[in-house]
Amino acid sequence: MKNLTTIVTVHNNHQYLDECLKSCQNIDGYILVGISDNNLEALNIAERYTDKIEFFSFENDFSKIKNNLIPKSETEWVFFINAHEKIVRGEDSFNDLCSGSDIFRVNIIQRSEEHTSE
Repeated sequence: MKNLTTIVTVHNNHQYLDECLKSCQNIDGYILVGISDNNLEALNIAERYTDKIEFFSFENDFSKIKNNLIPKSETEWVFFINAHEKIVRGEDSFNDLCSGSDIFRVNIIQRSEEHTSE
C-alpha cells in the first residue's frame, strides 16, 4: 500500500508544472494536484501524471488551500511542493521515510521568473 501523497499546488505558475511533476513521479506514492481558478493549461499537464486533481479558488491564503487538500490525501504521510519547485535529488528518502526511517533529506530547487535558488 502506498503511504505518501505528494501534494502539488499550482497558482499562476503552470509553466513549471511539468518539470515539477516529473521530479515527483519516482516517489512511491500518490500525486494530488491542487489547481487554482480552473486553469485549463495546468489541468492538461496534471492529467499526464495523475487522476487526483482538485480545483480551488485562490483567496491569497496558501495554508487554507493546503489544509483543504490534506483530507483528500488518504495516506499517512503528506509532502507539499509548489509547481515552481522541483526535487533535484533525494526521491529515495521519501521511500525510506515511509518504510520507517526517522530522518531524510531532499533537495528542492525553487524557480521564479526573476531567479532560481536552491
